[in-house]
Amino acid sequence: MTANLQGLSGEANLLMSDLGWHEGIDLQTKPFGRGTVATLEATTHLSGPADQSEVVDLYEEAFGRSFFVRQWEGGMWDERLVERRPYAVYALAHADTSDSARVELRVMADVNGKCGAAQAVHALNVMCGLEECLGIPDVLPVV
Repeated sequence: MTANLQGLSGEANLLMSDLGWHEGIDLQTKPFGRGTVATLEATTHLSGPADQSEVVDLYEEAFGRSFFVRQWEGGMWDERLVERRPYAVYALAHADTSDSARVELRVMADVNGKCGAAQAVHALNVMCGLEECLGIPDVLPVV
């Protein structure tokens, strides 16, 4: 898993570099230790203080209308939020200092849901111009 994560981190940094972002991204996984839920944490540091609303607005623009990516509304960050569900949840944290800002992103999804078969069905639905949720139950069957 560590080698795959290092490769993913390198790819994310390369992609962001191509887009003009040179600050770097650090990716880490933190397993919950049970079930089929996967998590990912990404941290980046912005030069100079940043307006938190700009970061939140970017995520809202990208995922606000998504059926299968939801912003965490608070409460307990627990695998039960996504276990046997076809969607992922994410949470943003932001901390400013006088010369920089740190942005943390946490993502969690079931490997059979947004990280697996439900994602494949969703992508096929979008490609075919069908309803995005067609054939994807709200609670996934036990595999």
